[in-house]
Amino acid sequence: MAPLFWIKTLLWMLCLLAGGIAPVCANEETMTLAVMASRPKVEVQQRWQPLADYLTAHLPGRRIRLLVLNSVEMEEAVSHHAIDFILTNPSHYIQMRQMHGIGGLLATLVSQANGLPVYAFGGVIFALQERTDLATLADLHGKSIAAVDEVSLGGFQAQALELAHAGVPLADVRLRFVGQPHDQVVRAVLDGEADVGFVRTGVLDALMRAGTLDGKRIRILNAQPLPGFPFAVSTHLYPEWPLVAMTHVEPSVAGRVVAALLAMDPGDPVAKATQINGFTVPANYEPVEEVVRELRLPPYNTLPVFSFADIWNRYQWPLALLLWSVVVILAVSGLLLFKNRQLAETSAALARSEKRYRRIAETVPGVIYDYVLYPDGHNVFFYVSPFSRELFELEPERLMADTSHFWNLIHPDDLVRLHEEDMAASQQKHSFFSEVRITTPSGRAKWIQIRSRPTQAPQDQPALWSGFIFDITERKEKDDALRKERDFIRRLIDSLPGIFYLINQDGKFCLWNKKFEEVTGFGAEEMAAATAMDFFRGPDCVVIAERMREVFVHGVAATEASLVARDGTTTPFYFVGRAIELEHRPCLVGMGLDISERKQMELALREAKEQAEAAAQAKGDFLAAMSHEIRTPMNVVLGMADVLLETRLTPEQNRLLQTMHRSGKALMRVISDILDFSRIEAGRFVLFSLPFSPRQMVEETAHLMRIAAAEKGLSLVAQVAEEIPDVVLGDDERVRQVLINLFSNAIKFTQHGRVSMQLTVHPQEPETLLFQVTDTGIGIASEQVEHIFERFTQADSGVTRRYGGTGLGLAISRKLVELMDGRLWVASQLGQGSSFFFTLPARPVERPPLLLDRIQPVVGPIPPATPARELNILLVEDVEENQVLFEAYIAQTPHRLVMANDGVEAVAQVQETLFDVIVTDVQMPRMDGYTATQQIRQLERDRHRAPATIIALTAHAMAGEKERSQAAGCDLYLTKPIRKQELLNVLQEVANRADFAKAGSASAETSMY
Repeated sequence: MAPLFWIKTLLWMLCLLAGGIAPVCANEETMTLAVMASRPKVEVQQRWQPLADYLTAHLPGRRIRLLVLNSVEMEEAVSHHAIDFILTNPSHYIQMRQMHGIGGLLATLVSQANGLPVYAFGGVIFALQERTDLATLADLHGKSIAAVDEVSLGGFQAQALELAHAGVPLADVRLRFVGQPHDQVVRAVLDGEADVGFVRTGVLDALMRAGTLDGKRIRILNAQPLPGFPFAVSTHLYPEWPLVAMTHVEPSVAGRVVAALLAMDPGDPVAKATQINGFTVPANYEPVEEVVRELRLPPYNTLPVFSFADIWNRYQWPLALLLWSVVVILAVSGLLLFKNRQLAETSAALARSEKRYRRIAETVPGVIYDYVLYPDGHNVFFYVSPFSRELFELEPERLMADTSHFWNLIHPDDLVRLHEEDMAASQQKHSFFSEVRITTPSGRAKWIQIRSRPTQAPQDQPALWSGFIFDITERKEKDDALRKERDFIRRLIDSLPGIFYLINQDGKFCLWNKKFEEVTGFGAEEMAAATAMDFFRGPDCVVIAERMREVFVHGVAATEASLVARDGTTTPFYFVGRAIELEHRPCLVGMGLDISERKQMELALREAKEQAEAAAQAKGDFLAAMSHEIRTPMNVVLGMADVLLETRLTPEQNRLLQTMHRSGKALMRVISDILDFSRIEAGRFVLFSLPFSPRQMVEETAHLMRIAAAEKGLSLVAQVAEEIPDVVLGDDERVRQVLINLFSNAIKFTQHGRVSMQLTVHPQEPETLLFQVTDTGIGIASEQVEHIFERFTQADSGVTRRYGGTGLGLAISRKLVELMDGRLWVASQLGQGSSFFFTLPARPVERPPLLLDRIQPVVGPIPPATPARELNILLVEDVEENQVLFEAYIAQTPHRLVMANDGVEAVAQVQETLFDVIVTDVQMPRMDGYTATQQIRQLERDRHRAPATIIALTAHAMAGEKERSQAAGCDLYLTKPIRKQELLNVLQEVANRADFAKAGSASAETSMY
């Protein structure tokens, strides 16, 4: 400790004499922890630095400095007493204990594997899986073996002992030491540079976990069955690395280190950072010593040396006589040398002192010098320390012989300044300080700092300057890098597209960019004096103040506000602020983006949206009008055809009437397709999510379409898998629409064969229904497959001429399926039929107590059902043909029918007569149906009448019509054209109810495909 103490004391005094930076606190002592470099030093330094910091935190007044050394460097450092603690592998510890007499064990490392403690390790012997000639250790005779080095217990010594026990001495193999880390051994074996590799346990497992080693390529030799040990192993196990204190470490310090190490918890951040499980009490390293002894490795690789005790035991009497003679001679000589010794001690003390200080000067990382500048400008170095060889690349003697060698090193731009500073300091005899650039003889550029102080000298004599020169190149480079980084950050901030600012809690600006000055017109001085609130007016001040408080409370906030410039102009900005800590004080860093263009764009988009909505409304109104104008006469045509089909007709009349009826329904389908597609494109299409049975829906649809297939001589088969849920959520009417469309196309384009439908669960997508409709029809050419889903498009023009259609059905079907979160696609070959597939999410629900069955489709004339009671019906319809049709529909029923030509007549009729059912058209002259309904409902309330069942009758078929009818007070809603049986079913349902006021709870909306 004494030499280190004097060295530190001298360095501290030199720093004070040279006027350097403040010394480190005298109470803090630096101690060194050396760790064996088992991997690249940078990696080992990063891993074990947290342990050094941990020990520093637990040793008040001491700082632990970490050194990463290889075995040679560590042994040299121990021999020079340059380290205090050692963490190394066990065999290296045995070697240094025997050779250098290092101190005692403090603790043993506990590693970890998958979070579990591992107290021991061993060696692994491995070869490539393809080397079938290497099965046992005996097969290693004459083979090449890769290992890290001779000092490694887990990477060489443990395996070498196993070979020796197996009768394979090291002399019979070809060793190749590749050095640390162990990864290089694995690479040597994989590259074929060695037959076998020696590595420590856990290395192969780590490489396999990292994905850099395929475990199937490796075979472990001499594998040891060790239950509970987490790694493959080929040798005995040995205790983990020891942590050792040197003999000079004070026992109290060593005790605190032991306490800190043993107190480390496996969950401690230090343990996690160093990837260990902690430390335990010192293990028994005698097995390690036995390995080294048996292999005759250092320090047991030399013959033993006889001690003096051995010689004494053998030659005791002759030596006793010789020693007696020596004692007598020494006693006489001592009397003669006593005086000479007293004189020599003084000289020796002076010599030792000079030698000690010279040794200190030689080890200081800088040039210590004595220098004199004479009045005539002549200057001399009286002493230059040896560090000049490293700093100046010049011998001290050369500088002392001629100072021009030093001056020639100075950069030309600094030379004149240094001369002037040197002369001024010499004349005024004050402390000297300067920083200059030099260029060494080898061409290296450096920065040096020169500090010196003069000694007292007579007035007429030049002073002796003692000083210190040290290399500050690294510091200058860091300063330069910091300056460049600061300039880069400034340029970066100034180049930002928006304004940038940093303000404190008082709202004062600490930093801002040029853009802020440009936008506001304020200069740098004005910005420094301003606050954030100076740039806002009116309500924006309140918003900005609130957002600033929000940043400092919650960490982040954003808002829009207008920035006010010096000239009063305002610019809308979007501000984002985030809280940061600067020099332990909370600040707000933020940016503002000019959103003037965005605001203009929003205004333009708003106007465009309003125009689009107006256009959409106009389109909707047009479609509603067209729907009404077309459906109203078609209602009469189809209705009259239905009525005529129920009468006796000749075969020719029946054929012509059926043709007319089919053409009318085809026209209605075209109208419905156009309306559906328009609603989808306008984004006004409404889907419902209600419980329904997929199985029932498929069976009903197949039953409906089987008649159309039978008319063409086709068979139609529907299959539903057993695993299909009983009830799912969705819009069954739209699913039915897609299925009918696909069935209709399949029947239309198939002349012979069959049409089949399958409903299964998608094999790759769980909770997804897969629908498949397959036909044996004409098929689709490959180049036309995707085009068939485009609107108004069919496979080719011949299809349209031969089969008819608008080309909207598949386009609508795909849109509907996509709106229901599914996919629709086709697989087809020309002339061999087609298969259409679509998927829908199966959202299962608990089956409700009562799942209402839908009305089965009715084919052909249906005899009218006998209602529960007769109804007094008021028909409000302005079209005479519809009145005639309605009379024909109920002609064979017991109901009584009264006509009204518009809403005015209807209200007058209701004032005079009580009606059970009122069927009213929506569009009529003088007073429409909805207005009439509202007045009738008011009349019922005023006269305390039981409300009649009001059925809205419309040809619009547009989205929202049902809701409008309900809002007006209607109970039911029917869409033209109305089939006779539909009307009779609704009337029968109303008649069957005892409480007519509840009739509105049922839905009678009808839609065409």
